[in-house]
Amino acid sequence: MKTKRILPFVLAAAMLLSACGGNSAAQSGEGAYTAGTYTGEGQGYGGTVTVTITTDANSILEVTAEGADETPTVGGAALEELAAQVKEAQSAEIDGVAGATLTSNGVKAAAQAAIDAAMGKEAESSEKAAVADGTYTAKAPSYGVMGEMELSVTFADNQITDITTINAGSATQADEDEYSPIYATVEENLYPRIIESQSLAVDAISGATVSSNAAKTIVAEIIDANGGDSSQWYTPVKKSTEEVTLEGYDVIVVGLGSSGMASYLSAAENGATVFGIETAAKIGGNGTNTAGPLGVNPAKQVAANGGENFVDPDELLAAWMEYTDGDAKEELVKLFIDESGETFGWLEDNYDFSFLDSMMAFYDSHGWKLWTMYYDSTMTSKDLAYVNSMEKAKGYNEKNDYMTELTATNLLLDDAGKVIGVQAEYYDGTIYKIYGDSVILATGGYIGNAEMTTEYTGYVWKTKGMTQCDGFAIQEGLKLGGALYNEDVAVEDHIAQLDTIIRSDDYSNDDKSILTSLVLDLNYQMIDSNGDSFDGNYNGLGIAFNAWEAGSNYYVLINEEEYNAIKTEGLISFNQPMFFNQGGTYEEGTPVENLDDIIAMGEEFNTVVVADSLEDLESKLGMTINLEDVHGQTEGKIYCIKGAAYVYSTCGGLDVDTNMNLLKTDGTAIDNVYVVGNDSLGVLNESNKAYVTYGGCAQGWALTSGRLAGANAAALFLLIFPHPGQRGRLRPLWLPVPPAPPVRPPQCHYRGNSAFLPGGHHGEYFRPDSGGRSAQSRCNKRIHPPRQTAGAHPAGSQPPPQRSPPPAAHTSKAGRTRLPAAAYHTACPVPVHSAANPAGPARHTPDPSTGCRRRCCCHRESPGPRTPGRPGPGIPSPAGPRYSSGRSQRSGSCPTRAAPSWTGSG
Repeated sequence: MKTKRILPFVLAAAMLLSACGGNSAAQSGEGAYTAGTYTGEGQGYGGTVTVTITTDANSILEVTAEGADETPTVGGAALEELAAQVKEAQSAEIDGVAGATLTSNGVKAAAQAAIDAAMGKEAESSEKAAVADGTYTAKAPSYGVMGEMELSVTFADNQITDITTINAGSATQADEDEYSPIYATVEENLYPRIIESQSLAVDAISGATVSSNAAKTIVAEIIDANGGDSSQWYTPVKKSTEEVTLEGYDVIVVGLGSSGMASYLSAAENGATVFGIETAAKIGGNGTNTAGPLGVNPAKQVAANGGENFVDPDELLAAWMEYTDGDAKEELVKLFIDESGETFGWLEDNYDFSFLDSMMAFYDSHGWKLWTMYYDSTMTSKDLAYVNSMEKAKGYNEKNDYMTELTATNLLLDDAGKVIGVQAEYYDGTIYKIYGDSVILATGGYIGNAEMTTEYTGYVWKTKGMTQCDGFAIQEGLKLGGALYNEDVAVEDHIAQLDTIIRSDDYSNDDKSILTSLVLDLNYQMIDSNGDSFDGNYNGLGIAFNAWEAGSNYYVLINEEEYNAIKTEGLISFNQPMFFNQGGTYEEGTPVENLDDIIAMGEEFNTVVVADSLEDLESKLGMTINLEDVHGQTEGKIYCIKGAAYVYSTCGGLDVDTNMNLLKTDGTAIDNVYVVGNDSLGVLNESNKAYVTYGGCAQGWALTSGRLAGANAAALFLLIFPHPGQRGRLRPLWLPVPPAPPVRPPQCHYRGNSAFLPGGHHGEYFRPDSGGRSAQSRCNKRIHPPRQTAGAHPAGSQPPPQRSPPPAAHTSKAGRTRLPAAAYHTACPVPVHSAANPAGPARHTPDPSTGCRRRCCCHRESPGPRTPGRPGPGIPSPAGPRYSSGRSQRSGSCPTRAAPSWTGSG
């Protein structure tokens, strides 16, 4: 094992000083300081860190350190200890905290600045110490677990002239491409900005903060090692004061991950002018980091399966509601089941997405094959699928556009409180005010907001997902009077690893893998964050899926006898993580003779604690341990390895209806605000329980809810233009009038597809000799069924069945008494616009006085044509006419949803 290399980081500048209290220029008597309070600033991991000291004439009395932008679980957690070190040392020359190097260095520099002010020292000259001309290389741990980032940096005339990548340090798996698209945003944006500004005070690239800070660490080390002083390279970068106004959009999409991307595509293809906003420097969000989505019986995969469906939708719905104890919204679960498979084909047929022909099962006990993997059309990259698809949708209208590194700060409201746009800030400080008719919130949940995760899930979490997901949608939705729905669903957890993953190249992957194996080993005693005994495999899913139930940390306790057995006999089992696998190897039965060195490595990174007893361990962990012994041992050393769940995202959020409109606390919908993806994922899940185990649920909901929301948002403000044979079809003004649909083939027969509508009924055509959904869909792709008036059906067909009485109410696990979705439907009192009723409204709107919670689904008299291949909203697209199965269209008296009665808490 190599000797640990300590990098000489001197990273933070300390130029902004303030003094209050005793700020006299004269020092008193023989004292070192002028008594008073002094503040210094330095550059930490996420932003500025501030140290404030209070002194008398001879000593530092109090020290506080603050850093609002530091990672809460790392640098943020280290600030108190760092402040204590400064006070104890009476100096800025402190050891720092392992695993929080940048925060430590920022505190050191800030403390030194405050101390200098207390001593009456003037700020040093702004002229930089000269760095010798040349090209230099250095390394630093970054986001990847397979190797450190290594850069080559060239200096000439005390200027940085070039930064070149030697190793990106971004691979999170042994078999992963080292050069990730996330790292590319650093190379393409951060390095040119450092060179242009000649400053390390440039902001980290959003969505790539770890890699950005690793790069700045490397540049600073090179400066210090070659004659310069890195603290002089943090000159402030001037921000823009410009304000830009963009007007006239139909739809504004906030967030361009999976749900936002799908929303953008769907709204654009359905005729809306669309503007997209993305905080990160790349689109795709967590969708490009996950394996794939859930889709129920997608047509291509069903065909590859010999035409046999993978699951009965009714059985899946029943199982889903049983798993969630009735706490999920049944109408939303059913909508997802009905539409998710269609989303696959929609993306493949129209955009640069390609899904595997096969479906896979996950950890659900039924073994249903409900998810698969996806890439771009060349089967090489998810990121390309997103970029190419967005560019195609952008081209539907010359006004369409989107921007990355643009962060939404608030929704814009008119005097009546109606949403009319979004205000956002560009990375350079420019303020954008974007005005539009509707807004789709697709910001990916709140995993990046420590305050919200603590409030709703109880902890701050380690993450695999992207932390720019900061809860913007939920916070803005609540300001509008929106309702939360299962906001406390468990975090999305498929990964367990060391609390601090050791990324340094100074240790072998084999040694790292031994420590990782132990933190995953179910043979040893585990305790949770409360100090209680914890079974990491109570449900058979293993620690990776159950780690969240222990809280932000779990602990593996190995007694002295077990520890010695590992040294002499080897590991009981060699456990490798599904993700963050560093690729080390171990031969079964081999004694781990260097275990002491491996444990020392873990102690250095604060992920191992060695104690002489349970009482000593309690003291070192700062928690009560509710054990009498460790696997029978009451005496002897205890080796404690700290583990953690690494989560993708949060899974709870705002309440929505089947249009994806935000629902207010009174049950009414905000008709021009939509909430999709993880921001509304709570509607499919249960309070304080892990989300369903079918695989790809979050990703599938993101794509499907986005597709539906985009189409609904586009339809909201379009006008009705009658056309012979296509009565009442919605069409934007700028699109040409499409031809009337073809006459249905004689082999296609009519069948009603809705059994609960009194009066009117809209059905579909199918091939009675096919017996399969795929053949039925083929029939529907070629034709568009004419509108059927109430009670009328084509010759030879049967009328729709009468709706059976709604089932009884049930009480969910969360204590809610809920009626089934069907029980909320009643007939709207006013027929919509039609040839027979030209004075009727184009759509129904929510009416609290009658109990209507949302806009009726019959706001279009006829679904209109649709692109061959996929049923869906009957809105034309610039790409051509679209054919619909009419699944979501209604005629005659349309249904509204009456507000249910709630009892109990929650």
